[in-house]
Amino acid sequence: IEQILSQETDPTVLFAYGNNVRKRKYLMDSVERVKVICEKHNAHKVCLGLTKYGIPKHPSRAAYGKFQEYK
Repeated sequence: IEQILSQETDPTVLFAYGNNVRKRKYLMDSVERVKVICEKHNAHKVCLGLTKYGIPKHPSRAAYGKFQEYK
């Protein structure tokens, strides 16, 4: 991910992993690492909406084409 972002001039990363990520600590740790990489490369973070837990919706549970900023 870092290698790809370093090659882009105005990168955007879609976060879309759904609520199941909360079941595994190592997955949440991975999400946090990706967020740090995005911040390092000034990438825009977007999602397809948030679940009631504030987690980016998985594409199978979201309307397509409706991106929103993800922090």
